[in-house]
Amino acid sequence: MAGPRDWLGPAERAMLIKDARQAVGDKRILVPMLVVPALLVVLVPVLMFVGLHLGSEQMQHSASGLLKKIAELHPGFGRSQVVVEMVVNYLYPAQFLLVPVMAASVMAASSFVGEKEHKTFESLLYTPMTVGQLYRAKVLGTFVVAYAIALVSFVVFGVVIDLGSYLEFGTLIFPNPRWLLLIFWVTPAITVLCIALMVWVSARAQSFQEAQQWSLFLVLPIVLSMIAQTSGAVMLNEWLLLAFGAALYVVDFLVLGRVLRRVQPEKLL
Repeated sequence: MAGPRDWLGPAERAMLIKDARQAVGDKRILVPMLVVPALLVVLVPVLMFVGLHLGSEQMQHSASGLLKKIAELHPGFGRSQVVVEMVVNYLYPAQFLLVPVMAASVMAASSFVGEKEHKTFESLLYTPMTVGQLYRAKVLGTFVVAYAIALVSFVVFGVVIDLGSYLEFGTLIFPNPRWLLLIFWVTPAITVLCIALMVWVSARAQSFQEAQQWSLFLVLPIVLSMIAQTSGAVMLNEWLLLAFGAALYVVDFLVLGRVLRRVQPEKLL
């Protein structure tokens, strides 16, 4: 059976490592890839538990429609437990998807537009790789970095949530099947979709900043889903995540195939 090392040749692995090191050394990439996850998976959950401990009424009434529905589903929960259930298992999954979306868009913009912006494509042609191999290495490198950030964020978020729930209620609540589906089923699919769309954007953008402006449109569907969740119009569950992930993989196949046919790799690099 072919292992991961068989998927890429030595030169392609070297290109993948180069892009990863370049991302770590570029503040335009490193800062958003560190700050945004830190805010989402550490600061906001900590503020939630602090608010519960202090008895914040504003927090408990911020999504009253959804709060009532969750209270009906869990009649044995106290008010604070219902709030935590609402935030962790209904509101936060959509918000967590901002992490891979942001990481994939920033990394893809750097990897593809960066070569165009710095006019380094000609030097890449002297490497022992075809343009197709260069393109594959960059796509896989972008996915690996973005998904790794999502996995680390998932673990850190779990530690914060379990620590807060244990101190507040004396029990551990994370992870659960809903979050496992989110990180292992939905997150890879939405990461691939973001990369495919950023490939298309990169063929048209002339700078990193221009590509980043286009990437803001990737966030809009997530924001809309968060609004729908808060209003109680949509109740997140495991079946919905399964269906959403499956739909994303179909869209990935269609969009990535269309982008690869329409966009010449030379325009991306």
